[in-house]
Amino acid sequence: MSKQYLTIPQVAKETNIPASTVRRYLDQHSHSLRTKKSGRGAWLLQEEDVPLIREIRSCYERKMSISEVEDFLLQSGQPLTITTDDEQEQVITPANAFMQLADEVKHIQKEVTSTREQLSAAHEEIAALKQQQDEDSEQQKESMEALTSEMKSISDGIGRLERERQKRTEKSIWSRLFGR
Repeated sequence: MSKQYLTIPQVAKETNIPASTVRRYLDQHSHSLRTKKSGRGAWLLQEEDVPLIREIRSCYERKMSISEVEDFLLQSGQPLTITTDDEQEQVITPANAFMQLADEVKHIQKEVTSTREQLSAAHEEIAALKQQQDEDSEQQKESMEALTSEMKSISDGIGRLERERQKRTEKSIWSRLFGR
C-alpha cells in the first residue's frame, strides 16, 4: 500500500489553514506528524495526517498553549513518528514509547551494576596491590637494615685489622731500632 503525501500548499488548500501556519504546526509537532522531505527539499505530509492538522488547529483555536497541545496529542494516543536519516519511519505509540524507555532504563541499570562491580573489583585489586607493596617495602627496609648492620660490622672489622697491622708495623720498627 503506497502512502500518499501532500505538499504544504496542498494541505493548506485542503484544510483552509494558511501555509505558514501549517509549516509552524509541522515545526512544533513534527513527532506527531508523519512527514518527509521531497527531492527538492520541500516538506511533505502524509495524507492520513490532514485530520490531525485540523485537530491541532482546533486546539489552538481553544487558546491552548504548545505544551497543552502536546499533552493533548499524547493523551489522545496519537502515535509518535521518528524519521531516521534514511527516511525510514518508525511509528511509536505512547505505550510503546514507555515500554522502550523502560527497556532502556533496565539496560542502563545493568550497565551501572556491571560498572559498579568492575569498580569494586578494581578497588579490591588496588587494596591487595597496596598491601603487597607495603609488605615488600617492609622486607626491603629490613634487608637494608641488615645490610647496614653487616656493613658496619665489616667496617669495624677492617678498622680493627688496620689497627692491628699498624701496631705490628710500629712494633717492628721499635724492635729493629732496639734490637728486641
